[in-house]
Amino acid sequence: MLVAMVAFLAACGSSSAHTSTTTPVHPGAPTIACGPATAKTVAASARARVYQVGNAVYGCAASGRGSFRLGNATHTIKELRAGPVAVAGDLAAYGLTSFGVDTVHAQVVVRRLTDGIRLQAFPATKAVGAESFESVGSVVVKPDGAVAWIAHESSIGARGQTTEVQSARAGGSNVVVASGSGIDPSSLRLRGSTLSWRDAGVTRRATLR
Repeated sequence: MLVAMVAFLAACGSSSAHTSTTTPVHPGAPTIACGPATAKTVAASARARVYQVGNAVYGCAASGRGSFRLGNATHTIKELRAGPVAVAGDLAAYGLTSFGVDTVHAQVVVRRLTDGIRLQAFPATKAVGAESFESVGSVVVKPDGAVAWIAHESSIGARGQTTEVQSARAGGSNVVVASGSGIDPSSLRLRGSTLSWRDAGVTRRATLR
């Protein structure tokens, strides 16, 4: 009888440890692919998740080797800010921003969350100069690694400022799809392979291949 009771308690403890990272915090909520169930989800797919613990941002995949730190949720001089973030399949794409005394540089990173490998990284804008300030307003990604984003750059001097829509195929180089002062940096969306964004109140579209 005592042996049976010990076996029962061990089985219950094992089940609890397994489900703590995969079950929803609230009944009816989407299943959490990986990571702590109580952590704030930043972006997720059925197979992967980016989440926040304190000021740290992590990514993981259900079939992966654990969690990988992507950056910080807020900026500091010493550490990089990760955001905005998009997840598709096992991949995450996100802006990664560094802050200096009189410059702010940003890039867009595509990272595989099964093993943490960085697949691609691109400068956020093509127009970078001295005393320039870059920011990524929105980003989207496809499961094959194709990525697109909107970034804004301003600088002291004659160039002023610009906003760019950029895209890159999986394993390819980045190209400027559109640019202009009327582009809403936070407006990029992806449906299938169709990109859309707002420019001076008008919806524009392109194909992300």
